[in-house]
Amino acid sequence: MSLLALLSLVPSATAAEGCYPDEPVVFSCETAGGKWVSVCAGPAAPSSIWVKYRFGPLGKPEFTYPTDTAVGFTPFRLATTPIVSGESTTFSFTVDGATFEVFQSVGSGEVANAAGVNVTKGGTLLRTVACTGPVTADWASIAQQMMPGSTLIGSVGTTPDPLGNKSQKEICEDDALLLLQHPYAKLSTGGFSEVCCTANTLGSDDPRCNLDWPVNDVPFCSHFDQLRNKMFAFYGYPFQKAQWADQFGKETWYVKRDDFQASWMPAVATANIAILKGIVEKKEVCIVE
Repeated sequence: MSLLALLSLVPSATAAEGCYPDEPVVFSCETAGGKWVSVCAGPAAPSSIWVKYRFGPLGKPEFTYPTDTAVGFTPFRLATTPIVSGESTTFSFTVDGATFEVFQSVGSGEVANAAGVNVTKGGTLLRTVACTGPVTADWASIAQQMMPGSTLIGSVGTTPDPLGNKSQKEICEDDALLLLQHPYAKLSTGGFSEVCCTANTLGSDDPRCNLDWPVNDVPFCSHFDQLRNKMFAFYGYPFQKAQWADQFGKETWYVKRDDFQASWMPAVATANIAILKGIVEKKEVCIVE
């Protein structure tokens, strides 16, 4: 399906801030050329049952996703992260392999009033559309339905997407996430630098870019156990072993899924998990504590 096929019919009502009269504004700002980036909720937020993303002139959106309100919140991911001088919020979805990420940083200094939308594909930034005017934001109106631990993200029928709301830099900062994306053999033979040591990721000056991956010396076997189980945790694996249940249960991003299915995980992740398990079992390249 092409992006053009997702363009919506324009409602007859006059839009304000990119949302129509019966749609509470979750996020909205004007960008260059008089176009608006908007996230609109269904009527009566926070009890609304759907949310939409729109981009384009007021009343005449060029792109609306999704066009069907029946899908509710399922296509989207919402994440709020503390930063040194404030808070960063991202709202993202993926269509046709391209990830759209609405971002807003609230704080002081360089992050103050930073907002807009990034479009990436395959880890490459294709476009950034920055807000040029005042930002209206009410993420709290949908947070209950969308944040980890809610009935939406943790419910039966939704498939976790741990990479969906992450930039390539964030993925490179977490080896377990990186192993959901790239083969272990590639990363351990120079591929880490190729993927993560660019100007748009960690940068060539990052200390990890001058060391072997995943560790510079012979690691403890527990390191590989940790990586393997964290990969499962990103998909909500319901751990029975107290060690992992306790550890990941304390993480805000972990959402236990009693309906966990191994098929949710990409093939590269499944292959990497088998490699990590083999390393621990053979104890040939790791040290037993």
